[in-house]
Amino acid sequence: MIRNRCLHYFTFAKKHFAVWVTLGLCLLIGEGILDEPCRLAAATDEPEEFHGPPPHPGYPDPFEIGYILFDTFSPNKQFGIIYPNRLLEESPDFIVDLKHSRILALLETGEPYFEGKNHGDLAAHWAPNSSAAVIENSGKWEPIGLLLVELKDGKVILQTDLLDSLNKIFSPAIAKAQHSRVEDSAVGELDITGVKWKTGKSLQVEIKCEGSTNPKGFEEESSWYGELTAVWDVAQRKLVRHQLARVSFHAAGRKEQ
Repeated sequence: MIRNRCLHYFTFAKKHFAVWVTLGLCLLIGEGILDEPCRLAAATDEPEEFHGPPPHPGYPDPFEIGYILFDTFSPNKQFGIIYPNRLLEESPDFIVDLKHSRILALLETGEPYFEGKNHGDLAAHWAPNSSAAVIENSGKWEPIGLLLVELKDGKVILQTDLLDSLNKIFSPAIAKAQHSRVEDSAVGELDITGVKWKTGKSLQVEIKCEGSTNPKGFEEESSWYGELTAVWDVAQRKLVRHQLARVSFHAAGRKEQ
């Protein structure tokens, strides 16, 4: 049972074992060894050793690694996200089943989050029924990933990166203001300002964000800014409505429009 907010899977393994550990985890997941019940160590403020099922000969214990579970629990306390500490900073993030001590899936992001990452953060916005979550992997100027993770019967069934859908709304608006091609128009900074789940006839998630093309405020560059509210329908797997507000444009050498 998880008693506190932070769970450390602790290791004294050297850093060059990180690739072996990741490969070992993937092999064990594929062979179903992680389905064997193994109780999670109770969370404390100090690191604790955690050992999983016996590994294959020649492989290190795939659970004797430096992974952290912090403030990413689902409402039903069954699911969460674990990410590596600094020792294994190049290792992936995982979606886990805390109740049955299982790794469910790798988080499909090009640049995983790790403990103390510069300009980084990881947040999990769970649906009230714990059937889906928006995982925000923050970066310096925009999220590295904004993943919608869908679960059914205790399994991850789909991961969708919502960033592409948001950028497809910003780009045409920027292109129109700058008189440029859509494919050449994009925000330079994207801040997620709110994630809110809505229940009713269908499960939907409302995402609020701010986009700008000149975050450093260079006078010799044009500046576009807008606030976007977009609603994603989980069942339809698409944006069902969106609205841009507080749009402004300042061409280089001209007054703001």
